[in-house]
Amino acid sequence: MKTWPTLSDSHSIFSKSRQNSLYELIGKPEKILLAWSQAEALLPLAEMADSAVCSFNTIGLLRGEHLYAYPSPLLQKHKEAWLANISALMNDQCNG
Repeated sequence: MKTWPTLSDSHSIFSKSRQNSLYELIGKPEKILLAWSQAEALLPLAEMADSAVCSFNTIGLLRGEHLYAYPSPLLQKHKEAWLANISALMNDQCNG
């Protein structure tokens, strides 16, 4: 379901045309947390963002192709579950 309008992507820090800006902004991080949304309407932007950071060490709760669980859902219990899940994933990566 690709509902995002066809627009120039140069406004996005994840645009290929802004790759140097992205690297200047984030430098060489040890890890990048991916957590934007599970909404399929955002898939084109999610694909662009995922592609832009593919050369970095990333972590996130993948919920679909290029879609990651959002860190601050509406319900408090879901926020706590997200935090517990991402903490467990980070611990697994550090210990494994």
